[in-house]
Amino acid sequence: MEQILRNSYGEVYFAGCYLATEHVVRNAWTGYQTHSGIIYAAETSLDLLARHHCPFLLNDNSLVTGTWNHAVEYCARDWAPRAAAAGLTHFAHVLSPEERAAQSGINLLACLQSYFEVAAFTGPAEAQAWLRERREQSTIRAVA
Repeated sequence: MEQILRNSYGEVYFAGCYLATEHVVRNAWTGYQTHSGIIYAAETSLDLLARHHCPFLLNDNSLVTGTWNHAVEYCARDWAPRAAAAGLTHFAHVLSPEERAAQSGINLLACLQSYFEVAAFTGPAEAQAWLRERREQSTIRAVA
């Protein structure tokens, strides 16, 4: 079931869902991101990760505009440790083509790399392929 969050103007700013066939939680962010909106959406994402015992997250920022550095510290100090405790091991981040939003994503990844394996991508297809590779490697190691 997809979790849709709307801003005060009624516009969707976050959609999160669990993709069972890929065993991936996918977050799709849209537009300008407020601090409180990011916190609420991150909590929604954390719930999806925990509920599905999912170690893989595709965080798609390809439609984000503007800086969101105001929430990087929350993500790094509050959300990331709880996501790791819930079992998240791989974080694939799709960067926005918009420079300020992309820089916020790069700043986030620098903070998250001590909690789980992270990688940046320019599109969701390559991010999903990277997660699929990691999932297959995990399965091979578990069987061996």
